Amino acid sequence: MKKYYSLSLLVLISLLANGCLAPLVLVGVGAGAGIGSYRYINGEIVGIVNGSFDKTWDATLLSFKDLSFQVSGKSKFATEGEIIAVNLSGKPVVTMVKKISDTSTEVRIRVGTFGDEAQSHAILNKIGSSL
Repeated sequence: MKKYYSLSLLVLISLLANGCLAPLVLVGVGAGAGIGSYRYINGEIVGIVNGSFDKTWDATLLSFKDLSFQVSGKSKFATEGEIIAVNLSGKPVVTMVKKISDTSTEVRIRVGTFGDEAQSHAILNKIGSSL
């Protein structure tokens, strides 16, 4: 039995080291209303929100205003856009918004150069509650 436990542990560690299992572990249901699922990988949170592209875009801008983030740039096209803001610590917050369907939108958030999982998650929840 101990032999099988060791082998299972070795397989699990190798999967985690190769990144194969990480997306499975990091997928979950968001706490905020309007968030379908999300994952945090390589310093960026990627979430699917329950809202049209235009409503999600507006909710993102409203969320940044509510969080007292300074929007320094934005570009919006028919089905995708980017908003760049500066948080209260002076770090850039880059948010990509992309239409998936008429009722769901992908939101990608990176805080700073290397990411900040806690703040990214809080921003995503704020966007979800603003929808």
